[in-house]
Amino acid sequence: MTPKESLKNLGYDDDVIVKILEWNNKSLPETLNYYIEKTFNYFIKKGYTKDEIIKMTKKLPTLFGYSEENLNQKYQYFIKKGYTKDEIIKMTKTLPALFSYSEENLNQKYQYFINKGYTLEEIVKMTKKLPTLFGCSEEKLNNKYQYFIEKGYTLNEIKKMTKKLPALFSLNEESLNKKYQYFIQKGYTLEEVVKMTKTLPALSSYSEENLNNKYQYFIEKGYTKDEIIKMTKTLPALFSLNEESLNKKYQYFIEKGYTLEGIIKMTKTIPTMFSLSEENLDKKYQCFIEKGYTLEEIIKMTKTFPALFCLSEENIEEKLSFYNDINLLFIAINDTKQLMQSVELSYARYMYFKEHGITIDESNYIRLFYDNKKFSKQYGITKEELLERYKYDDEKRKKL
Repeated sequence: MTPKESLKNLGYDDDVIVKILEWNNKSLPETLNYYIEKTFNYFIKKGYTKDEIIKMTKKLPTLFGYSEENLNQKYQYFIKKGYTKDEIIKMTKTLPALFSYSEENLNQKYQYFINKGYTLEEIVKMTKKLPTLFGCSEEKLNNKYQYFIEKGYTLNEIKKMTKKLPALFSLNEESLNKKYQYFIQKGYTLEEVVKMTKTLPALSSYSEENLNNKYQYFIEKGYTKDEIIKMTKTLPALFSLNEESLNKKYQYFIEKGYTLEGIIKMTKTIPTMFSLSEENLDKKYQCFIEKGYTLEEIIKMTKTFPALFCLSEENIEEKLSFYNDINLLFIAINDTKQLMQSVELSYARYMYFKEHGITIDESNYIRLFYDNKKFSKQYGITKEELLERYKYDDEKRKKL
């Protein structure tokens, strides 16, 4: 059987067969047949499928000419760097050319990124996600760094972004510029787009169709364009949440007793609500229920102050306990937004009033929550001075 017939039987297309034969034209037919069989046997034993081997040799026809010793050395090289056998298989399926790179060439790539400030572990993680990174020239990589620096990112921010999304190195400038322009035309500033992509680097890789669908989704829910812009500036990850996930979150709150309008009002203020798991939210409800609040009261409180969902249970318990100690627990339901203030500052101000013979009760409790400028002007003491003079701890609080 000729090499052409062997390759045909394995499932190669005629044009690929021509390419393989051209690359191996110095081999005798029986020698090439031997290498074809040997190559398939080698990779099948390693864990590749027949179809995967065909795809790899289509991309790298010279793979048929590699000795087992040469291939084994490459596996051993990557294993020593910290990759697992399965990760090497996955990488080489994506980029068979890895077998053709010399160790010197690969070492230079690792050294390039180490010089940029990445650790070996970070480089390994990045190249597992984007094996083609090994094929990028230093000139191309330097151009990408320069591109982002000119957009307003720092080197550390670029490192952080590319660690999360190595594919940024593979996006061309034209594609990136279109994405910046897309958001600018929507009403964001360049600085805002930069800030968003620092938080969610994957934003640069989303298609305009995907982004448009997300805008349309929120518009159909009842948000305005300006509200969507404000929300996504606060939580760029909104673009990464699928509609199924978002619908579940709306349904969760509706089943709790909120109206759609109420949910919209809450999420406009605190879009991070969308990123909280149901388990996390359930714990918040349970925390208040265990304190004796009804579901109706919790709904009232969270509609007034949605940021309650973002406080830890420990923080909530500490604040409720403190306000109970000073007979101001009523604010939890009647003036919930005041729970935003740190318990350390509330304690310091309360102690200041106590030392000056001023009793804080329902008639004047709002003094505890003056903004810092107003409090300092009226009482002649700054926030920093208060916190230094009246340091909060559990033991002191118990003596109230």
